[in-house]
Amino acid sequence: MGDMAAALGSDPRVVRVLPPQDLAGIDSTHSLFPDEARTSPAGVLHGTDAFVVREFRHPICFQVRVPAKNQPLHFEFNDVPTDTYYVAWDGMNVVVMWVQGADDFPMSAGQVVADIVADAVTQCNGYLYIQNCSPGCTFNFAHRTLRLGLDEDVELFEIVDSAPGEPTVDLFLPGLTTPLQQVDYVAAMIRGSLTEFAEFKNYGRRLIDLETAVRIDLTEVLSLLHRHSEIAGMSLGLRKLRARWSARRWRREARALVARTWLGMANIEALSRQWQSQRDNWMNGYAETFALLEHDSRQDIASVESLQLDSMVATTNQVSAGLDNRTVVLATAWGAIAGGLAGGLAGVIGS
Repeated sequence: MGDMAAALGSDPRVVRVLPPQDLAGIDSTHSLFPDEARTSPAGVLHGTDAFVVREFRHPICFQVRVPAKNQPLHFEFNDVPTDTYYVAWDGMNVVVMWVQGADDFPMSAGQVVADIVADAVTQCNGYLYIQNCSPGCTFNFAHRTLRLGLDEDVELFEIVDSAPGEPTVDLFLPGLTTPLQQVDYVAAMIRGSLTEFAEFKNYGRRLIDLETAVRIDLTEVLSLLHRHSEIAGMSLGLRKLRARWSARRWRREARALVARTWLGMANIEALSRQWQSQRDNWMNGYAETFALLEHDSRQDIASVESLQLDSMVATTNQVSAGLDNRTVVLATAWGAIAGGLAGGLAGVIGS
């Protein structure tokens, strides 16, 4: 943690870093998966692409100052609201705060923080993985923004979703003195929810990628069977012989694909139980922050809940039975031939 704070402090865009509260504290780690665009089919199937995320015991709070004209834009939205941001980052989650006059939702606000954090992580021999709402999304934050208000009557914090569907929700805090204190407090209050959400969303994305991989393998198996049936229906001749020779290993390939399909479906079953448990923990244990993250979870929850393995299991069973029956037929035929040869040999010897 100290090395990461030092890396941030050495960045000219960072004008202030609060000293970490507890350098001797024990960090926690989380094992997560990349989405399919940033891994390989083998990684998705076997889970060998898992990486470890380090979550600091206490967040690092720092202040960023970058001229608006030098900040990256999100999809050319030229709506950077300020040159100053206040950040709390704990390795797993980042909260970015700024002050603006207009009551709107600037899409390019705070995007520069991702670059700053990525540079610091690289300097410490790591890499930054940003888990967006979906693999095709380039927006680096939750799609709803907290609008901060101070209220001395609030004991801890209060999130009010006064206008569902709007890009902002209201967050009320007890009175705090400085912006860095405020962003630190916000991060502390919603940290558990953000971490639980990040994990269950990550598992949901891996489930979707696994199901896609299984369907691709199953489609390839069916293509092999279809090709084999086409060859079997050809008229005798050189063309058929060539086709049979080119597809001579189709059974071996089909069995390998079937084995991968079974493995993928077994992994889906196991991961589904973990995802369900984490989703329930987040939705039931952190209901007060649901309004902030509901938009970013909606699509994945619907996709995972709609996963249906029954048809894939039935198809794989049917293909497996067909391949196994062929093996039994061949074994029986070779047994009959061997028996005939033995009988003939005995007859020759006896005579």
